[in-house]
Amino acid sequence: QEDIPLDMMMLGNPLSVDNGIRFYGSANGNVMSASSTDGYTWTMDDGVRVEKAGDAATVLLQDGTYVMLYTAFA
Repeated sequence: QEDIPLDMMMLGNPLSVDNGIRFYGSANGNVMSASSTDGYTWTMDDGVRVEKAGDAATVLLQDGTYVMLYTAFA
């Protein structure tokens, strides 16, 4: 597979969601996310997940809530 262009660093983690994959990564000093149905074509999600943070690690719990650990920037 060729490189996958995405407007964020691939330092984060993917999650399997109902309609495909969501990736939480770092961009512009924030935690952002992007979605894909095939793992090759990605669309940036609107908005910022966490401001002034990066290196996200996110899990989906059985009750449908998410837990995210990240590095906060001062």
